[in-house]
Amino acid sequence: MPTVPESDLQQVLSRLIDATTKNTSARKTAVRWFNRLYYDVRRWNESFIGFLKTYPGFASSMLPTEYKNFLGRLGEYRDSLQERYGTVKNDLCTGLKILSARYSRDFAWLYKEDEPLYHEIRSLIDESYATEIQIIRVAYSVADFIYGISSDEDWHVQHHAEIANRIRDYEEASKQAVANLQQMAESAGISLLDISEYETILNNEGSANPNVMVIGEITMSQDNINIKDVVGPVNVKARLDHVTQNVNTASTFTDVQKQEFSALIEELKQALASAASVAKPEDTQRVTQVAEMVAAEVKKEEPNKSFLTISTEGLMEAAKAVEAVAPAVLRVAAKVAAFVAGLF
Repeated sequence: MPTVPESDLQQVLSRLIDATTKNTSARKTAVRWFNRLYYDVRRWNESFIGFLKTYPGFASSMLPTEYKNFLGRLGEYRDSLQERYGTVKNDLCTGLKILSARYSRDFAWLYKEDEPLYHEIRSLIDESYATEIQIIRVAYSVADFIYGISSDEDWHVQHHAEIANRIRDYEEASKQAVANLQQMAESAGISLLDISEYETILNNEGSANPNVMVIGEITMSQDNINIKDVVGPVNVKARLDHVTQNVNTASTFTDVQKQEFSALIEELKQALASAASVAKPEDTQRVTQVAEMVAAEVKKEEPNKSFLTISTEGLMEAAKAVEAVAPAVLRVAAKVAAFVAGLF
């Protein structure tokens, strides 16, 4: 079976269960912390599996250009893992690294009770998720089995079934690892929240719910990382206002472009506001997240055109999820995509 990032979570959970068997209060803290780790790992891997399943071989395509386009997107993904401030790397690493940084505070009780076990669990986490090198290794392990076999589109036309099966194997291994985690948790009387459950709580209750951990609203630039305390649900309006502020400081934009893009973000904000009462919170959050990614890339000195193409396509796909209840969101997303395309 392929290596999947959820596999290492099993050993972490097992040791946390052992460490908190006789301490109810400590178990609540440990479960809350682990639920956040589980959510961050699962959210990234689910997103990556979704990307892998856009492989044209799933539709038995015989068009070399479709495989060429997919391999190009996969190559861009891999390249972003190498960039110091690459969007993919930030999305993959930031939450996990912040969570690791909290370990000494959240598990101070374990240090007092059992220092060797405290260090053992810390080592398990650091080896699997806390360092950038190890996290990137996980990402590469799931990308290379496609890109490393062949980057020739004609080869993929002839062997697409093999690659599609390997992607299915990876997805199945992920599902099996999750099932094992759920079984382990249930046996210990622990409830692990799935992605949708966790995001619903984040968006509606935030840190007021004892089962989740809001570790921060994170904004990143080439010069710094700012982490702001969050005590409630993530605010779409505030996040898009921040997007506008960032774009207005972009040295690569003319004043006219700043005004045009800011107006589009304002339209998007209004469209999402009208959808708030009828759309799923996770869907509106996804639109907001992709809009942030687009804005972060376009303000760079040398924006990556291929990555922006992928991101604007992602924005359109995210907007389609709310089209039935808020068609204006999709219309604005199309305008944003057209604006970005016009920059090149």
